[in-house]
Amino acid sequence: MNMKYCLFLVLVGLCSCGVQQEEIDLSSLSGNWITESEGTIFCEDWGVFSGSGLIGIGYMIEGVDTTFTEKLRIFPENGSWIYEATVFEQNNSESIEFIMTSDSLNIFVFENPLHDFPNKITYNFCTPEEMKVNVGNGNPASEMSVSFRKND
Repeated sequence: MNMKYCLFLVLVGLCSCGVQQEEIDLSSLSGNWITESEGTIFCEDWGVFSGSGLIGIGYMIEGVDTTFTEKLRIFPENGSWIYEATVFEQNNSESIEFIMTSDSLNIFVFENPLHDFPNKITYNFCTPEEMKVNVGNGNPASEMSVSFRKND
C-alpha cells in the first residue's frame, strides 16, 4: 500500500475521532435522590432535557427551612460533557462548569482545576437505587461524601 495513502487514512481517522460527540448514558442519574443525616435532608432531583442532557436541583433542608439550593445541568458542548452548578448567593450566582474527565459503567467524574472548592465531583452508582457523591479538591481532609438512595 502506498505510504501517502496510509498516512491519509491515519489522519482521517484521527480527525474523525475528535469531531464525534461521545454518547454517554446519564439515565442512571434521572430521578429523585435523598439522604438524611442528623435531622438534615439532602436531595438531588434530576430530569432529562434537550434529548441527551440533564437538568437538576440540589437542596438541603434543616428542620422546615431550605438552607442550600443549587441549580444543576449536565450537557454536551464542543465534544465534551459539562456539569454546571449555580449556587444561589455564592459566586455572584454565576455558574461554575466542570468537564467530564472520566466515565465508566457506574462512575462519572467532573473536574475544574481552576475552581477552589470543589474542583472534582464524582458520582458513583453503587446500585441502580444507591449513589455516592464525592466532592473535593485533592485534600482528603476537606473531601465530602454523601450517599443517596433513589426516592421515586
